Amino acid sequence: MRNALYATSGLALAGATAVGSASAADMLSVGVGGYMQQWFGMSSVDDTGDKKGNMVDGGTAKQSDSEIFFKGKLESDSGLTFSVKVELEGNNFNVPDGNSTNVIDESQLTVSGSFGQVTLGAEDPASTLTHHGGLDVGVTLNCGDTHKWINGLASCSHNGFGTAGHGHGDRNNISYFTPRVSGIQFGASYIPDTGTEASNKALKDNENDAWSVGGNYVGDFGGANVAFSLGHYQASRTGKAMDVFDGMNRAGDTPVNSLYRLADYKDDDMAIMNAAKALAGDTKSDEDDATPDTLEDLRNDAADAKTRMGNHMTPMMKADDKTFSNAALQVGFGSFSFGVVYATNDGGAYKVVDADRPLTASEFASLQDDTNGPYATSDSYDPATGVVIDVDHTYDVEGTATTESTTANDMSNDNPMIRMTKLAEDKSANWDTWGAGVKYSEGPMAVSLSHLATEWDNGDEQDATMLSMSYTLAPGVASKTSIVSAERSYGMNSGDNSGRTIEGTAFVTGFALSF
Repeated sequence: MRNALYATSGLALAGATAVGSASAADMLSVGVGGYMQQWFGMSSVDDTGDKKGNMVDGGTAKQSDSEIFFKGKLESDSGLTFSVKVELEGNNFNVPDGNSTNVIDESQLTVSGSFGQVTLGAEDPASTLTHHGGLDVGVTLNCGDTHKWINGLASCSHNGFGTAGHGHGDRNNISYFTPRVSGIQFGASYIPDTGTEASNKALKDNENDAWSVGGNYVGDFGGANVAFSLGHYQASRTGKAMDVFDGMNRAGDTPVNSLYRLADYKDDDMAIMNAAKALAGDTKSDEDDATPDTLEDLRNDAADAKTRMGNHMTPMMKADDKTFSNAALQVGFGSFSFGVVYATNDGGAYKVVDADRPLTASEFASLQDDTNGPYATSDSYDPATGVVIDVDHTYDVEGTATTESTTANDMSNDNPMIRMTKLAEDKSANWDTWGAGVKYSEGPMAVSLSHLATEWDNGDEQDATMLSMSYTLAPGVASKTSIVSAERSYGMNSGDNSGRTIEGTAFVTGFALSF
C-alpha cells in the first residue's frame, strides 16, 4: 500500500511539472470561507461517583466552535487543478494558562484531474472522509459535542462515542481518491507518523505509521436516494515500557528469602511510604517498631525496598496494531431520511494486571530458615488448601491466647502468594458503536431523532438519544435546538470508576453559520 500511494502521488506531481507554467495573470486565486457556531445550553446530571473531585455536575454554559478556511485554486491548461486549504481555529484556548494551542487545524495541497485527486498535508484519512455520519440537524450526536454539555460522557472517536473516526484525523498524510463512477468512489491514505499533526518533524523509522481505505456509493436505487459507505483504518504502535513483577529469583537476591512473596511486596511498599511520610513531616514509624525510626533509618529501609522491588521487575513493552472499521447507510424517500451507522475499534493496548499465585511446596521449603527466613523449619504448608501452620505463632481466640496448630489454625497467615504481574489486553480501548436516526425536512425546516450506543469490552456502556430541530433563516444561517438524554455506566473492571453511573439531560440552542 505504501509503495502504491507513493507511485500514485509521483505520477500526479510529475504530470503537474511536465506542463507549461501558468502565466502571472493566472496565478492561484485565494478566497476565505469557514463556519461559526454559537451555543447556549443547560444540563442536569446525576452521578453515583463517590470520590471527592470525581463528581460531575450540570449547570449552564455558553460554548463556541468556529474556523476560518483560506482556500486557493488554480486550473492549468493541462486540465490539472491545484488547490490549497488552511483551516484556522477560532476556539482553541484550552490550556490552563490561556495560551493558544493548535491554531492550525488542517493544511493541505490537492492535485486533481481526470485520474482523480491526490491530497498531501494534514487532513482526515480516507475512512473518515468517505464515511456518511448520522442524520442529526442540531449540535450533532455522532462525533458531536454531547460530552461538553453532559459532563462525564465519553467523547468522540478516541473514547468510542462516534463512528466517523475523527480522532485519527489532521495527521500529515498522502491520500488518493478515484473519480466517482456510477456513484462509486474509493480512497486510500498513508500516514507516515500518527503523532505528526500539521507540523514538520525529523524523519523516523515509521514505527507509528498508519494506513486507511474507504469507499462509498451515492445515487438513486429503486426510487430512493441511497448513500452507503465502508472504511478501515490501521495504525502500528510501539507500545510503552511497563514494569512486570516475576516474583522469582533475580540477580542481587540473597539465597535466603529469594522468592518475592506478596507479603514482601507489601512490606517494601510500606517502607517506601513511611519514608515519604517522614520527608513530608510525619515522623511516625512503622507500627511494628517498638521505638520510632530515625529519618535515616526510614530512608535506608526505603532504599533497600526499592532495590528488592527492582530486582524482581522486568521492563516489558507490548502493543498490537490499532484497527478501526466503520460503515453507514442512509436511505431517503421524499422528505424522510433514515440512517444507521456502525464502528468497531480494537485499541491494541496493554496494561499490567495482577497475576499473583500460591507458593509451591518446594518454594515454601526454600523459605524455611530458623534464623533469617520468613518461615521456621517446623512450620508446615499445604499447597492444596493454602493452609500454613506457624507453630511459634500465638493468636487471640475469644480473649484466649492460642498457639497455632493443625487443630487451631489462624487463617490470617494462610495462602502465601508470590507477587507476580503480567501484561494483559486493555479492554477499555476496545469498543463497538452503533446508531440509528430519522430526519424529516420540509423547506427551511428540518427535524431529526437519533440514537447512539457504545459498548466497551471491559463492561462499560454509554447511550444517548437526541431530538433536534433546525430552521434556515438565510443562506448559510440556521437556528438549531437540541434536547439530549444520555447515560454512562462503568463495568466492574473499570478501576476507581467500577459500578459508577452518570445520567444527564441537556437543552442546547444556538446559531450555525457557514460562509
